Amino acid sequence: MRRTRGFSLQSHYRKYSSDPIPIPPPLMEMDLSMIEIVVPSLGPSEQEATVSGWGRKSGEAVAEDELLVELETDTGDFEIVAPSDGILTCTVLKGATVRVGQVLGYIT
Repeated sequence: MRRTRGFSLQSHYRKYSSDPIPIPPPLMEMDLSMIEIVVPSLGPSEQEATVSGWGRKSGEAVAEDELLVELETDTGDFEIVAPSDGILTCTVLKGATVRVGQVLGYIT
């Protein structure tokens, strides 16, 4: 019985390509300062809210403690402020229904 070596993508790439093997950057060089903006606990009976407005547009700079997003529930309105300075990236549109714990956007 003849034994064969297992297939290796790297060896195949080296054999048939003149380009160097793409290697992802080390973890230390990656930007790990991304902060998630999540829907906080709204109360014992509230599990959903509606995004009633954003304080800034996606891609704009925000300052610490600046209004990011307003949430509307059956019992009242909630405001989420920026935990730090950075650039806002919105992942949920105005008027969308969101659940507790859902990511609304990021600050980088």
